[in-house]
Order: sequence, then structure tokens, then C-alpha cells
Amino acid sequence: MCESYWELRQEVEVVCGPRSMLRRLRGLQSPDDLAMYWRDAVNERVFKLALPGFSSRSILIDGLPHASPEDIFLSLPLNPGYLNPSELRMLPQADWDWVILKAHILGGKYLSSMIMILNEMTGK
Repeated sequence: MCESYWELRQEVEVVCGPRSMLRRLRGLQSPDDLAMYWRDAVNERVFKLALPGFSSRSILIDGLPHASPEDIFLSLPLNPGYLNPSELRMLPQADWDWVILKAHILGGKYLSSMIMILNEMTGK
């Protein structure tokens, strides 16, 4: 149930991750799945988020903050293979204009990766 969240939030910016979100949306018990800024992530099991300040964009599910769909999609290039295509399609709707804008700010290769992911998801 993201118990690690309560321990870590005193030290670093952290929210529950995308797997936790998917399980909670299905009404299942959630595994410990944490998301934090990529520079703070010291563990490969942590979902790395591309931008700081993600906790202010988080969404509450069962009283716990989870990474927003926008932050999850924006961070996919940092987490190859973390979520499979069917899991990605189950995430709540994201503001893709915001995601692409932030990917553009992060740089050309990052933007290219995001456009490829968007095309894969939409079948284009």
C-alpha cells in the first residue's frame, strides 16, 4: 500500500507510481510502486519522473498521491519497459499538448521519443 511512500516523503519528493495507480483503479491492493525525480532515484524499481515539482500535479487515489498521467507519459523514455502497451492504454486520459510541450523543452531526442510513444499508443 505504498508504505514506502510515508517513509520517503520526509526526505525526497515522492508519490506512488503508475502500477499502484492501475491496481487501485481496478480496486486491487496496491504494491509498493514509487515515483520520484530521476536525479533522486537510486533504485531501478523506482519509476523515474522527468520533471521536479510532480507532487504538485499528483492525483489522489484512496488518499495517496499518485503521479499524474501527464508526468507518467512524459517520463516513459526514462523507464523503458516499465509499463506494457496494454497498461499504458488503461491509464487515465492525459493532456498530450502539455506532455509534448514539456518534451520539447527537455530536448529534441526526448521529443522524438515521446512522439514515437504517442504514435504507438494511438496506432499511427
